[in-house]
Amino acid sequence: MPQKTDKKTKGIWFEIDEETNRLLTTSAKVNKRSKKQEASFRLSEHLKKFDKHFNPCT
Repeated sequence: MPQKTDKKTKGIWFEIDEETNRLLTTSAKVNKRSKKQEASFRLSEHLKKFDKHFNPCT
């Protein structure tokens, strides 16, 4: 999970729909993370698993 380290980080802001917010909130609670931490982790993992064309990385 991305954590505060010596690495430089960037902040982004975007809107999500109610269903995505509900799923993110639930996932964050189950994983004992903040919603921001959960969103960062989920986005990072997704980008590692899929290429720019949404094909699974091998």
